[in-house]
Amino acid sequence: MSNKLEHKNLLISSLEVKQDENGTLIEGYGAYFGNKDSYDDVIEKGAFSETITGENRDRIAFCYQHNMSMPIGKIENIYEDEKGLFVSVKISESESGIATKVKEGILKEMSIGYIAKVREYDDVEDVRTLKQIDLFEISLVTRAANPMATVTGVKAEDFELKQMEDEELKALKDKIEKEIKSREPKTIFDYLK
Repeated sequence: MSNKLEHKNLLISSLEVKQDENGTLIEGYGAYFGNKDSYDDVIEKGAFSETITGENRDRIAFCYQHNMSMPIGKIENIYEDEKGLFVSVKISESESGIATKVKEGILKEMSIGYIAKVREYDDVEDVRTLKQIDLFEISLVTRAANPMATVTGVKAEDFELKQMEDEELKALKDKIEKEIKSREPKTIFDYLK
């Protein structure tokens, strides 16, 4: 058994990006169960259970490009369900550029940094099944390995508009309509008024 730290890249699936007075929250799946990725690995349901329920749960980092010295957010919630490893992360306010890139679909992939503690290799199928994983970090990355984990949606709420009072919205609407009207072509009759 090797204690080498490995990385497994996956597209963020069912991604939701929410922005409110508390900052930017990213929700999605960091890993999927039961499908073979481009490394010929299959993650078994329950593989993360020891890490995400144990004493090291709060030590799992959320980083950028696997750089453990560059944490970019705090994991608010992490759990396994039938699909895979679900994660909810609050992006640091200091990382507004990264939050914008996620909303724009530029950064749309995640990767896990882990040690495979228990694994089985099937010589016939040429597949490694990961049965127990010691999870160290989850990262936003540029390139993924799991073809099944595709982005299915991005929800970016316009925080500024939601925070405006009705009067402010009406004033903004009136200002926009006035600007549109000022750009309309003039006729001779407009100058006679």
